[in-house]
Amino acid sequence: MIVSVKAMTKQTVALIFAFFALISVFSCGNGRSAEERQLLQRVDSFVNTYYNSLYHEAARFVTPESMPQLRFIASQITQADIDVIHQNEEMLTYEVIETDIQKDSCARVELLLRNVFTIDTIGQPGSFRKELPSTLLLDYDKEKKLWFVRLNNDD
Repeated sequence: MIVSVKAMTKQTVALIFAFFALISVFSCGNGRSAEERQLLQRVDSFVNTYYNSLYHEAARFVTPESMPQLRFIASQITQADIDVIHQNEEMLTYEVIETDIQKDSCARVELLLRNVFTIDTIGQPGSFRKELPSTLLLDYDKEKKLWFVRLNNDD
């Protein structure tokens, strides 16, 4: 049987595509519930805005009660901090260590942040930390059907 290279290439591409589609079907969600997937999507959005000093955007992911603290944190960023942030070439990354959803209305998410900017409280420019453990507390808004981060004094 003679098969052209072009036909074989199409068959190979189709086989590879089918293989990866099958893998994604079986690994989709990694065994997580829809509720936990939505929680982790909100955590991802918050982490990538808040910890990249995009506080205006991070406001969409925090509880109304957290807004005064978020405004305060945003007001503490100085030009020296901005200069340090702009000089950084490494991206923020994070790892979810543990999630704990309690009574479908509150959750705790343990993270390990890497290459995260932290503000210095003594008047010096902030700096990047190689690793920083963090715990996020989230509340579920039943009307909006969304999770929101509850900032505490450690954030």
